[in-house]
Amino acid sequence: MTAQTITVVGARGGTGTSTIAAAAALFAARIVATELVARDVDSAAALLGLGATGDPDEPMDVADRLTLALTATDAASVVVLDAGRLDQLDHRPTGLLLVVLRGPCYLGLRSIVNNALRPDGIVVLSETGRSLTLRDVQDVCGVPVVAQVHVSAHVARTIDAGLLVTRSHALRELAGLHQYVDTLVSVTNPVAVSRSRHPSARPHQPSPEPFPSPSTVSPHLDPSTRTTRPKIGTDMPVALSATGRALFVLSRSQGCTRHSLSKRNHRRDCAEHREVEYGRDRVLRR
Repeated sequence: MTAQTITVVGARGGTGTSTIAAAAALFAARIVATELVARDVDSAAALLGLGATGDPDEPMDVADRLTLALTATDAASVVVLDAGRLDQLDHRPTGLLLVVLRGPCYLGLRSIVNNALRPDGIVVLSETGRSLTLRDVQDVCGVPVVAQVHVSAHVARTIDAGLLVTRSHALRELAGLHQYVDTLVSVTNPVAVSRSRHPSARPHQPSPEPFPSPSTVSPHLDPSTRTTRPKIGTDMPVALSATGRALFVLSRSQGCTRHSLSKRNHRRDCAEHREVEYGRDRVLRR
């Protein structure tokens, strides 16, 4: 059986290559049998929240349909290879070659351009405040950006807690990478995808959580916060100042008695509408 190989390298050191490779292997394993191959098996096992590896030559079971190994075998349909840095490759590997670029950093972008190996895609780890954009990366390198991962403390805390295996599909920051891996595996393994989506294929596992829409969900928005204005004593949503309660609070805090509300108006706790009094050219004060 010929396995589909995805080689993940970093434009520079410390760009999160191992994290992207592990997350891609976890996403592919939700569909087909996948194998994560790493040069440093102990570090990869610690990243995934596993214990001691024991014999590094023996494959280790990570999750359902996912194993961690030092060298690739013929037992998996997809092989994700964590190959370190781009300048450490002696030749062009078989299969798909993805480069992880963090920032986008100018030095990392320069490393991709000056390297003789041309990658098939770039995974950008976006940091806040960078001047280079995704369009700049594509124009300079001539390589498409296949996924964008926002650098966030949520991913770091998940890895520190050893929960990457169980929580990777729920991280919003990895949604773009998840979608790309699903599309890539679905095109090359249509039969396996149809079996994995069958209701009786995985009865003991719940369906994956849907990704939130970037246009409707903000990472800074608290889900418990009320997003609609309350309706208080009227059929139309009104602001707090229209109910008279803001004036009541102001009068109490400043010790003012001239504009303080009566108990009757305060108990009604609603917007009061009065008609124009005859003989005057203005509306009565509340």
